[in-house]
Amino acid sequence: MCGIVGFFNNSSPPDDQVALINAMLAKISHRGPDELGIYFDNKIGIGSTRLSIIDPGNGKQPFHDKSGRYWLCFNGLIYNYIELRQELTAKGYQFETKSDTEVLLASWITWGAAVLEKLNGGFAFAIYDRVEGSLTLVRDRFGKRPLYYTNAEDGTFIFGSEIKSFLPYKYFSPALDLEMLTEIFTFWTPTPDGSAFKGVKQVPPGSMVSIGPEMELKLKCLIRAELEEMPYEGSLEEALFATRNSITESVRIRLRGDVPVGVYLSGGMDSTLMTKVVQELSGNQVHTFSVEFDDLTFDESDMQQVVSSRIGTDHTAIRINDTDITANFQSALWHAEVPMFSTAIVPMWLMSKQVQEKGFKAVITGEGADEVFVGYDIFKETLIRSLWEKDLGKNRKHELLQSIYQYLNHFTNNNIRALTAFFDRFSSKTKDVLFSHQIRFHNSTLSRRLLNSDYNAEQRLRAIAEADPTFTNLDTVKKAQCLEILTLLSGYLLSSQGDRMAFSHGVENRCPFLDPSLFSLAAKFPLEFKLKNYVSGKYVVREAFKDFLPARVESIPKKPYRSPGAAAFFGKGCPEYLNDAISLSELKKIDFLNHELASRLVAKVSRVGRGEISYAENQAFLLLLSTKLLHLMFVERKDVPATRYFPKVVKMFDGRGKAVLDLIK
Repeated sequence: MCGIVGFFNNSSPPDDQVALINAMLAKISHRGPDELGIYFDNKIGIGSTRLSIIDPGNGKQPFHDKSGRYWLCFNGLIYNYIELRQELTAKGYQFETKSDTEVLLASWITWGAAVLEKLNGGFAFAIYDRVEGSLTLVRDRFGKRPLYYTNAEDGTFIFGSEIKSFLPYKYFSPALDLEMLTEIFTFWTPTPDGSAFKGVKQVPPGSMVSIGPEMELKLKCLIRAELEEMPYEGSLEEALFATRNSITESVRIRLRGDVPVGVYLSGGMDSTLMTKVVQELSGNQVHTFSVEFDDLTFDESDMQQVVSSRIGTDHTAIRINDTDITANFQSALWHAEVPMFSTAIVPMWLMSKQVQEKGFKAVITGEGADEVFVGYDIFKETLIRSLWEKDLGKNRKHELLQSIYQYLNHFTNNNIRALTAFFDRFSSKTKDVLFSHQIRFHNSTLSRRLLNSDYNAEQRLRAIAEADPTFTNLDTVKKAQCLEILTLLSGYLLSSQGDRMAFSHGVENRCPFLDPSLFSLAAKFPLEFKLKNYVSGKYVVREAFKDFLPARVESIPKKPYRSPGAAAFFGKGCPEYLNDAISLSELKKIDFLNHELASRLVAKVSRVGRGEISYAENQAFLLLLSTKLLHLMFVERKDVPATRYFPKVVKMFDGRGKAVLDLIK
């Protein structure tokens, strides 16, 4: 696992390439604190900060083939590298290391871009071809690892695992992008190729960006997370057997490496299952990590303790209060690099710090289970709404509504009529491409009003969905899955809350539920295998591992991970930076904000009690605050966290592939 950076300019490379590439790498040294390496010639500079997990003594980057033609900078891990190595060995390839880095480069040389169909992992990589004078950037199908790029003001193409790595380049001037912010304020994340900053793009999941000697950029989608599969022809019993085997195998290959692997334990079904499978496969005591909250509204420590005790894990928990949230929000945001609708990134940031301090470099997480096996309320909503205008009957409608949102106090029998009317309003436009997410996007209305923008974010998302040739053939719930994967999964759960918080402290997060084979299997299953009786999500997983799950865990309804919101910033946990960040004079430095509405929102949130801040107001305030903080850190270059330094080896190659420097302290 690593962080990667680089610049490419065929006609006029930047001055002092070594100093520049080192400065860029220093900005993301948290991603790979073990060693640093760079390569440069008269066209390009590429570099890597390495988190050594597989074959720590070898696999140093940039990695090159024997001829010196191809140079690879690789952020990620190829879980099936052993199988690929065996296949390449049979073709006559002779390996010099045991690293997955060498396997990846050999696979690319052998199969080219078609190798993405073979790769099982979370990765983003850059390959420079010295002969062709071309650079290629590639990202995995779910976007587990980040990779950004932009054209600087002098025409130089620059790329990196994180946007902050661009800041040392004098011809990069970051500015917030109003259109992308409109998307973020609507969907909670930019669409797959975007970022919060003008001109800064992401390589979309499953895609390749290439740039040749003429500096012409080409983008190509190579592989999608495919939901349109041939129907499953087996019985439910056969599906349970296949699910158990597939999940177990997915966990097994994610335990590979030369470092111990921990597990994030929330106390829910997914993390409990991961913990138990890891224990069964390793035969050792599992080290689990979790977050506890002083505010019992968010705390799930009772279930965490039940699971840890039942399985017998070595458990580490950190307890978090409002002050912890607010004091660390800005630091977590620096790593997220995108406005936040929630403070949920902060506990993940603090937990990864705890993991690092305990000496772990890798953790197993349950991300992806709900998207793959239809666990979220949004999928239940979609199914119920699609049937709403049929003859369900008043009592049946009430029964279905009472079965969802059980974790939210304001969705109770006392307001079932209002909830019924709400569903009446949002259940008619079933042919709308965004039908499944209409309620969520409607709830972002207040947030969008904070921006003086006429950009149609929803139309942009419609166009992206419709560009997928399989989308129109999907049923209503699978369309909802597709949209969820396009937006919240890749742009937030795997990114802001996942990779970015874990790697802020040099920790790699692994997601067994997003194994391509498991994803394909689940896509084949009929809906009733996954969503039983409209409300029991992940049914086939629950039944397949019934003997693994404590009764209390098996029976509890799905509850999303949540954390303290806007009210935390105005109580005992009020941070020093708050007043300066959200004063009217500071907000006016961002000209496209609706300053009057922003001021009214801040005034209300600051004076009312915790229970009087609505969901929409909470979301809008956090988006406003985080946008301003990003403006301070990236645009105004104020309050930027200090750069860390590298503790170990530096490997440098010149344009002939010759090692010119082996050690810098």
